[in-house]
Amino acid sequence: MKAILSIVLLLLAVTDSPSETGVPAVNSQPIGMKGTNGGASRAVRVARPLSRGNHDARMDALRQFKTIQNADGSWAENEVRQLSTAFALISFLRCGESDDSPEFGKTMKKAQNWLLSSKPQTDSERIATAVALSDWVTVHYRWHHKQAMIPSTQIRKIKECVDGVSPRCSEIWKDLLAVSRLPDEVVRKQDDATVRTPTEKYLDREFPAVLLSIDDYVLLFLCTHAHFSHGGRKWEVWEPNLRPMYRFQRANSFFPCKAEADRIAVTGSCIMSLAVYYITSSHFFANFAD
Repeated sequence: MKAILSIVLLLLAVTDSPSETGVPAVNSQPIGMKGTNGGASRAVRVARPLSRGNHDARMDALRQFKTIQNADGSWAENEVRQLSTAFALISFLRCGESDDSPEFGKTMKKAQNWLLSSKPQTDSERIATAVALSDWVTVHYRWHHKQAMIPSTQIRKIKECVDGVSPRCSEIWKDLLAVSRLPDEVVRKQDDATVRTPTEKYLDREFPAVLLSIDDYVLLFLCTHAHFSHGGRKWEVWEPNLRPMYRFQRANSFFPCKAEADRIAVTGSCIMSLAVYYITSSHFFANFAD
C-alpha cells in the first residue's frame, strides 16, 4: 500500500513541477480542468501547457471581480457600467465557469440578470452585451443542457443588441461580433466589412507595443483569435508574446489602461485573449459547429 502511495505522489510531483521554461510539466494529453479553479461542472481542457503566471492572473482577476461586484449584479458606475459588466461576465464564461460554480456561480447569475434588464446605449455596449449573453448560451445550453430550450428573454435581448448596431460602428467592434458565436436563432447583419473572414485581416498585425484603451485590448483579442485560429507558424510566432501577458497585471489584479474607469472592461478583454489556451475556447468562435 505504501509503495502504491509513493508512486502516486511521485507522479503528482512530476506533473506539477515547473519545467526549465517555467511552464508546468505535463504529459501529452490535455489537462482536465473544471473552469480555472475546479468550480464549474463542465471539464475544460487546456490546449497546451499553461504558465502558472497566466493561470494565476486569470484567477486573481476573477476573484477581484467577485469582490467588487455591485449589489445589483453590475460592475463599475455610470457610463462604463455596461461594458464593465459585459466583459467581466465574458471573462468568467471563457474561463469555463458556469452558474453552478461553487465560487463564482452566484456572481455570474447576478451579472447575467443585470445584462438582461440593461439598456446599452452605444454600439460597443450592444456588441459586448450580445457577446456576453451569447457566451452564456454556449456554456449553459451547448455544453451542459444541449436539449434544453434557450429562454426567450435571452434570445430576445441578444437580437435586440445585434439589431441595434449602427452602420457607423467601428470595424474592430463589428469584427468582435463577427468572430463571436451567437445562438442559431439570431440572424447576423452582413456588410462589406465583415463578410470576409475577420481572421484574415489580423494575421499580419504585429503584437501591440502599447495597450491603453478597451479598443486596444479588443484589437489584441482579434489578433490573438486570428493567429490561434490559423495555427501553424503564425501562432508559433504570436504565442510567445501572449504568454508573458500576466507580468503586466497590477497588484490589484487589473491590467493597465489609460482611463482607470476602464480597468474592469480591459481586464475582462485581456482574459478573453488569455483564455484561448483552453481547448473549449473554439466553442465561442462563430464558425464552431457542435
